[in-house]
Amino acid sequence: MKKNQVDKKNLSYPGGHVQFLMDVQETSNRGIMAENLLHHRAFNAIGNDEASSSIDNTSGGFLLPQSLVPTPMELALSGSQFDAGALTSKIPMDAQTVYIPARTDKDHSTGSVTGGIRLSRTMETDALDTSKGQYEQIKLEAATLGGVSFASDLLLFANPAVFASIVNSAFKKEFIARMNYERLWGSGIGEALGIFNSSALITVPKESNQTAKTITDANVSNMLKRAWGYKNAVWMVNSDCLGEIVKLDGYDKINFNLHSRPIIPDENMKTLGELGDITLVNWGEYLEGYLGGASLMESIHVRFENSEKCYRFTVFNDGEPFWRSALTPKNGTATLSPYITLAERK
Repeated sequence: MKKNQVDKKNLSYPGGHVQFLMDVQETSNRGIMAENLLHHRAFNAIGNDEASSSIDNTSGGFLLPQSLVPTPMELALSGSQFDAGALTSKIPMDAQTVYIPARTDKDHSTGSVTGGIRLSRTMETDALDTSKGQYEQIKLEAATLGGVSFASDLLLFANPAVFASIVNSAFKKEFIARMNYERLWGSGIGEALGIFNSSALITVPKESNQTAKTITDANVSNMLKRAWGYKNAVWMVNSDCLGEIVKLDGYDKINFNLHSRPIIPDENMKTLGELGDITLVNWGEYLEGYLGGASLMESIHVRFENSEKCYRFTVFNDGEPFWRSALTPKNGTATLSPYITLAERK
């Protein structure tokens, strides 16, 4: 091997980078080449091809082994990624299609808060009043959500286990982003049904003569008055809305909330002024069914001739809003819902 030429067949150092540094220090202190450095000349950038037991290392002369930076890095975006799935109601599925019996509870002005069942006081020996509840079935049908990614054998050579972990992390982040989108905008055909395609969504009108691309205190007040389960709701907004939100009376800059409920910027929300730029959602009233768990599989055979390894992520699930319509309260005419949005202001 010629002077200063790195042996490409031997890019790791016996004992790892800690041993490498110890051997370099020993060589410097003693003036005699450490045994490992002597036999692994890929990391000895000085001297000649002759094996030498003495060395003047006052000017340095060792190449850092690649194992000092053994793992690929990824952009740290996960800390700001909101997962609505952490708040939704989970339904275990033991078949691809599951029917969930539910009460039809749409109108409390009739005197029942359970879809028709009523209780009454009676005198001794008098018969109880009869009542009949209304019921419906909610259908969850699991569909496949997955992805495939490839990595070259050369890329995997340094540390395949760590790279597999990076791929797994990337798939999970993509899953969160995709499901956040479907929970909001999904069509319900081969994918989850989003709240914006639900008949239970309430759209609060803008104020008369309201300036385009604004959010006012009156807008927010009218939204929270229509929210069912407000104490469990979150404000989903596009980041474009933050300039308007910080001007509102109910904005808490210390806790980053609006009228005591968290503000969640999400890039799946529409831009400022469009329908869906700000929404108040109680995600506990959204159902998700999972057939088994998420899986990550790998194969060396799919693209063997290309010297690539294949990674496949798969999950079988479905989701939809639990509510089929808004609720008429016992007193008052304004309907309530867990899904409230603001009309466009263009």
